[in-house]
Amino acid sequence: MGQYFNWVNFDKNEIIEDWPWPNGNKLHESAYLGCEETDAALTMLAGDWAGDFVAFLGDYATFENETHPKRREAELRLAGTYCEEYIYSCADICGRFDYTRDHPETRHPVYEDDDVYETWVPYDGPFDVAIRCYRYVVNETKKEFVDRFCTAVRYIDKNTGEIVRYDPFPELMCSQTGWLEDPENEIEGRWFGDTVRPSDEHPGDGYATVAQNYSYWAPPSITCSDEEIMRIVAEYGLDIADEDILAQIDARLP
Repeated sequence: MGQYFNWVNFDKNEIIEDWPWPNGNKLHESAYLGCEETDAALTMLAGDWAGDFVAFLGDYATFENETHPKRREAELRLAGTYCEEYIYSCADICGRFDYTRDHPETRHPVYEDDDVYETWVPYDGPFDVAIRCYRYVVNETKKEFVDRFCTAVRYIDKNTGEIVRYDPFPELMCSQTGWLEDPENEIEGRWFGDTVRPSDEHPGDGYATVAQNYSYWAPPSITCSDEEIMRIVAEYGLDIADEDILAQIDARLP
């Protein structure tokens, strides 16, 4: 089945459950710009979760004899509890988001004698948080940032013409899924446990950009603006339905 991920706040023992969102709950299924679940996490990081220990936690993650400070902190906080059990024990805050008015179901355990099963109940609000899509995510611990609007293009929707970009933020914040073969260039868990903040303003000098050219999918890694992409498509009469449309665009970039 693969590993499932949830946004978890270790300080508040809160979780953004995956049920209301249209994306899948595996690592790369939320790694695209416009993912409502990722934007919900960033909105919380701009508000009630600001400064907290927040991570994209996998239910298969293990923390044992850790030397990385934040992974060691996670190990101590879990105190031998499996990540899957910890995730399930956290308070689901999806009822905070106005988005969940249209997706009013959440798991609720029902205990009957020695049995336990789940039923679905509506979210009861307060629906007081409007989800925002922020352009930048700034890492104050490492003095790094991601410009989410200029990351690699994943694909162009052949029906709508929408340009869908890769969003590295979930991978940067995840509990590492395995040993990295190239730690200098791979990004899984690079920001795990760091203090991050969303912003619509460029962080300025003193911050290094990361992961702009990174893509889990095969190259080319096209990071120019949507306007430049559509200019090339129009100028050269390209068909966005072609399977190799990204390669065609890449070949015509200056």
